[in-house]
Amino acid sequence: HASPLDRSACSLDGILDAGQRVERIIAYDEPSYGFVSIAVKALRRAGVLREGGDGSDHAQPTTTLSTHTGGGGGPRRGEGGCGPKVDSELLERLHRHLPPDADVALCGGLVHSHNPFLAPLSNAMQRSAAFGEALRLFVREHVCPALGVSRVVYQRRPTWRIHLAGAEPLGIPHADGLQPYNHQPAEMNVWVPLTAVSGSNSLTAESAPGAGDFHAFEATPGQFVSFYGNRCWHYAVANDTDTTRVSFDLRVVPFHLFDPQHCGPGNLGSALVRGSVGKLPPRPGAEGYHRGKPLRLGEYYLDSGPAEESAL
Repeated sequence: HASPLDRSACSLDGILDAGQRVERIIAYDEPSYGFVSIAVKALRRAGVLREGGDGSDHAQPTTTLSTHTGGGGGPRRGEGGCGPKVDSELLERLHRHLPPDADVALCGGLVHSHNPFLAPLSNAMQRSAAFGEALRLFVREHVCPALGVSRVVYQRRPTWRIHLAGAEPLGIPHADGLQPYNHQPAEMNVWVPLTAVSGSNSLTAESAPGAGDFHAFEATPGQFVSFYGNRCWHYAVANDTDTTRVSFDLRVVPFHLFDPQHCGPGNLGSALVRGSVGKLPPRPGAEGYHRGKPLRLGEYYLDSGPAEESAL
């Protein structure tokens, strides 16, 4: 169907070049970073995985030594798990660990309080030094090269998503650079699935601003998607598959293009009432202009550091 994006929002001259904005699926060595195993260990520690809840017996997690072969160099102790494949399959069956009286359909939508897995996972990842270090290396060794730069600012706390099999859509259709989110136009999205994704358990997006060629990303653990979610509309649909999707996403800006004074997000509820969702933010002084607090370096974003500092 047609993109809801106004053509006036498609002018991108002088921001990112076409090669940086193009949608790409990029491979990386997942065990070297251990995102899947870190997530499973966090859920185990939170006590939200019911033994035998998914109808299978899993070996107890073990701590393994992961040899990192990227630019960080040297071996690094992983968070441990049953191995990336087994751990990813456990995440795909996460809906089977719901309490017996839970209504899976309510685990989607704008309010995620009915999802018993999301808050424990998100909170654990915010505190996890292992995840923070793995993310820093991942950004330096894969995200920077994907954008053809040596340094970026990146989202300090990535957004975690758990789209349970049978759940309603997560969130609403949107583009991050339009109202009410108002992210700066040089920002790219990095979307990292920890489970196999396709069809309705994935994220749907258009390939270019205003293209309207909406398609679901298809990827597996060990792949991530780089796309221009700042102006490309994207959304999730109801997950009618039998597979849960666990993923995290972060936003990155090439360091030389970062604007520390860019006005930040407005209020989603107000934007829904005004009917301004998906429109370009008003210019300063115009009717409806709202100066949101800038998303600052050291708060929302971190500096990946120059490439020459990436070696440990």
